[in-house]
Amino acid sequence: MSLLPAYMSDAWNCYEQMSREDLSAINPELVNVSPELCHANVLPFLAWEAGINISGFSEAITRSMIRASINAMAYAGTTQALKESISSLGLATSVTEWFDASPHEDAYTFSIIVGVPDAGYNMLDLKTVETIANRTKNARSQLSSVGASLNGVAEMPFYACAIIGYEKTTLYEEVL
Repeated sequence: MSLLPAYMSDAWNCYEQMSREDLSAINPELVNVSPELCHANVLPFLAWEAGINISGFSEAITRSMIRASINAMAYAGTTQALKESISSLGLATSVTEWFDASPHEDAYTFSIIVGVPDAGYNMLDLKTVETIANRTKNARSQLSSVGASLNGVAEMPFYACAIIGYEKTTLYEEVL
């Protein structure tokens, strides 16, 4: 028996019928929206929901980007959101705002330097960083430049010493 008046639209009648259905019969695995636990075929829909409209990444990077976008939405428009969004690609990220640059850059601009791993990097990846930055930044700020620095990792230990005046100082072994 319906509690709605007879003149209500079909949409309202459908909504009322849905509200009477037993929702406990739905398999919870089908509605799992956790990027870590969901099936791989659901990832494109989660990415779309999280506002990630860039495709072509591996499954692990896509999951990482979805996870980072959820946190970035909480800090939208901040430097922290920029760092988290770009770091989800597996890159060390440094964001320098105009007032932190030496000498000062144009007002309301920022630059990004990403740490490139030994595995290699190409210009399309820098375009991806630029796209993510432009989607994550606040409306006022403008991206002035995107740079890359090589982050080499050596497995060979090195020794260093420094002579200051007549005093000899030895630094102990450190593995990079």
